[in-house]
Amino acid sequence: MAKSKKNQAVENTPETEKQKTEKKGNRIFVTPPDPDVIHIIPRPDGISWSVKRDGVRNAWAVFSSKQDAIEEARKYQVVGKKLVLHTDFYKFEYI
Repeated sequence: MAKSKKNQAVENTPETEKQKTEKKGNRIFVTPPDPDVIHIIPRPDGISWSVKRDGVRNAWAVFSSKQDAIEEARKYQVVGKKLVLHTDFYKFEYI
């Protein structure tokens, strides 16, 4: 049986752009991005940190220290929303 276009779009999306997905039977449910959630992510160079909103591909700022990145993210933090600090590949904590 052929896959629907909606399922193909989710499966063909690059890993960095995927949102939370949940598969129930042959259906895939995708959680929409929340632009009020801010992510602090270590850069591939292992030295610097980037700050970006949920659902956005590019970072709006890059810092040489984790603390500077956290301070920048807190400036734009929406009341009631948490910051997501990525500590390692697929590991994170809310701050």
